Amino acid sequence: MSLSIPLYIFLFIYLAFIALFITFFVFNLIHLMHTGGTTMVSFFITILVLTASAFALFFTWVMLKNVDWKQTIDINIAKTFSTHY
Repeated sequence: MSLSIPLYIFLFIYLAFIALFITFFVFNLIHLMHTGGTTMVSFFITILVLTASAFALFFTWVMLKNVDWKQTIDINIAKTFSTHY
């Protein structure tokens, strides 16, 4: 028995993590504005996190732009979970 997983499934999982990160980042910004924590330190830390996130997204895009997302990963389930060696 064989299982084929297309690579775009991993792209969807990555996009879900990005969406979760953006949600937490927006909640953090709202919390900073709501509680009056708009000091110079919080401003610099927010800019630092935003810059690091932008670099991570950019380098991810550079590394993954030539990937064929329709390619599949084939997993042989019978061989993987077999108790006979």
